[in-house]
Amino acid sequence: IDAAEIIKSHIGCTAKAKHLPVKTFSSSKLFMEGIFAGLMDNDGSISVSNAKSKPQLMSNYSSVNLRLVREVQILGRMLGIRSTISDSSTPKGEPFWVLSFSNVDIKKWGGKGMKHPVKLAHLHNTEVSSDSAVNAKYDIIPVPFTLAAAITKAIGAPRTASKEQKSCYTVFSKAKTSGSVSRQTALGLT
Repeated sequence: IDAAEIIKSHIGCTAKAKHLPVKTFSSSKLFMEGIFAGLMDNDGSISVSNAKSKPQLMSNYSSVNLRLVREVQILGRMLGIRSTISDSSTPKGEPFWVLSFSNVDIKKWGGKGMKHPVKLAHLHNTEVSSDSAVNAKYDIIPVPFTLAAAITKAIGAPRTASKEQKSCYTVFSKAKTSGSVSRQTALGLT
């Protein structure tokens, strides 16, 4: 029996073909945390940006393999870590995906099982505010497209509308295409 062939059939063997074993998603939380920690130790990034007045924690996972990025996103969600996927390209112009994690959620996770000392230091030594505008993009409420359309139709936006009415109309107009509203925005509607 060729052990390499068995492993290859379960996880792939090239950057574009590797993936998480299906059993990962039905395993214990401890096992999933270990897999997530290994991914973040090796291919993940936890760093600090000093571009603003206060240091900003930045955490992501990136790959040329969209399947793997989606699997890491599912694994993170199963551990309570919200994220968004954005597309990019390599220097050679090939497709590349970046999975950006909610810093509040990554901070709560705390790097359980990670070994990379620099990434752990960034994670443990950088303050993260749970009420920041950046966090709002991860804390979203799904809004069915048809509901958003019905709300905007019912509200309308005549010139004589109040500021609150126009604001509500704008929020749900955007939800007609995004399919969601941030919780922070929804709580601000009157």
